[in-house]
Amino acid sequence: MQRSPSKPDPAWLGRQQKLYTAFVNARLGSREDVPPVRDLFEEIKDGRVLYALLEALAGHSLEAAGKINEPRPGRPWTRIDHVANLTICFRYIHKTTKIVGIGPQDIADGTPTMVLGLLWSLIVFFTARDLGGLEGVAALKAKLLRWCQRRAGGRAAVRDLSTSFADGRAFLAILHDIDAHGSPYEPSADASSNFAVAFADAEAKYGLPQMLDASDPKLWEDEISMLTYLASMMETLPEKVPQPDPARATDAWLDAAAPGIGEAVAALCAAASTPFDRAGRA
Repeated sequence: MQRSPSKPDPAWLGRQQKLYTAFVNARLGSREDVPPVRDLFEEIKDGRVLYALLEALAGHSLEAAGKINEPRPGRPWTRIDHVANLTICFRYIHKTTKIVGIGPQDIADGTPTMVLGLLWSLIVFFTARDLGGLEGVAALKAKLLRWCQRRAGGRAAVRDLSTSFADGRAFLAILHDIDAHGSPYEPSADASSNFAVAFADAEAKYGLPQMLDASDPKLWEDEISMLTYLASMMETLPEKVPQPDPARATDAWLDAAAPGIGEAVAALCAAASTPFDRAGRA
């Protein structure tokens, strides 16, 4: 994870919070027992959101590691309960992911940098696993770069996972490669406009949450944000979207136009013949 200052810049912190909130909600969207997360640093404190997220990422129940506590009427819900739940989560985490310097108490306190550091480590581990058992961030970045280069083709030059996306054209090129008919490559000179079109298109067609803020001209500078969103694109987007057959499209147009054409021909045939002289005058 990128090293953040001891007192995080508010803009950086806000960007990260939006990114990870969208990521968590996307992963937990199919679960009815966990409401959408609104205040990430607060709602992760009691362990229930983290437990559900781990189950979603792992693809199986975590009951083997322990069953978490739930609030009960008439019984105070204390920090001790929160730490107990988080301890179960970390029991599973330590068996799967390399986490250093972050523990249950840090998450129970809702310390922003600790929460973000934990979630980033989980994203890297499980994304690398899902993309073929990659080892670490470097391998993940290399695979993402190759994927982006293949997808963007000759429409946008992708040399890295940051500056190459600064004008938004690479996002549009990737989506165009997947669905040339439905996502035409029509970039504008305005980067924010390109971001907005691409992010909205990916969300509407493929359900990919808009984790990045299209109005932020510096969104491409943040490595964490870019890797998280691009990895989600690679996991979510299909290889190709079936394209319409031009011949079938022509047939469909003729079928739709046939009644009107038939009526016009019938009207011409039914018109009374008018004699013309040799000069063509009626």
